[in-house]
Amino acid sequence: SVKKLLSYIPYFESARDVEYPARDEELLEFADTFYKTNLISYNYLVVLRSYNLHTMDQIESAIETADLELLKAILTGYIRQDRFIWGLWEYAVREKVFLRILNRFNEILQEIT
Repeated sequence: SVKKLLSYIPYFESARDVEYPARDEELLEFADTFYKTNLISYNYLVVLRSYNLHTMDQIESAIETADLELLKAILTGYIRQDRFIWGLWEYAVREKVFLRILNRFNEILQEIT
């Protein structure tokens, strides 16, 4: 569930530079926890394109206002694309992308409860 992922907020708040490969235990657990949620967007590339988001800058600037569908697609992209983009997880930790995504999930959760 989202709440399990939100429990990683303190980790991402305190995480600083992560060396490649960023495979510390907590980051791996975060990815594993994500795969056990219903937050996976299996058509995340289609969703990103439907929001007219084509670059990392565009995607990252959309996080703060993303709706649930878009946020799921963004997180799925960051988790899955690490296999293809060298150092993506490290970047997402260092630049607080994962943290911003989790904070937005938290905001959405507050809005609907």
